[in-house]
Amino acid sequence: MEDATDGEVNTSVLYRMIFKKNRTNIEEGILELERVVEKLTKIQNNERIEIEQRILASINDIVNSKGVELYKLKCYFGEGKVSRLGEILLELWKSVRDVMYKNILTRKENGLLILTQRIPVIVEAERNLLEELTK
Repeated sequence: MEDATDGEVNTSVLYRMIFKKNRTNIEEGILELERVVEKLTKIQNNERIEIEQRILASINDIVNSKGVELYKLKCYFGEGKVSRLGEILLELWKSVRDVMYKNILTRKENGLLILTQRIPVIVEAERNLLEELTK
């Protein structure tokens, strides 16, 4: 089994229980991420720059949170499938942050368009991790 043991209390089991208990809230968050993509596609150019900068700040927070989450996954589950899914998710968020940052600096592309193209991949990765943690 992939779950690492931690003395008398198996923290990986507790972590899974937390995800199972909060599955509905997590799924709602994933759906909200999809709704954000729909809203971003409707934003006009004159609003775009300010919104991209606010989104970049939020993505930085997400990357930091996903880094903490990955640390926990590795502590609780070792280097197995769950941790690999966490690594993929962190790298996806980092790539989105990098593209958004580059776009803000260079103004060569529409960062919101790029974001809307990458979010569906992140949504799928979030669902994969949720499924793995709640099975």
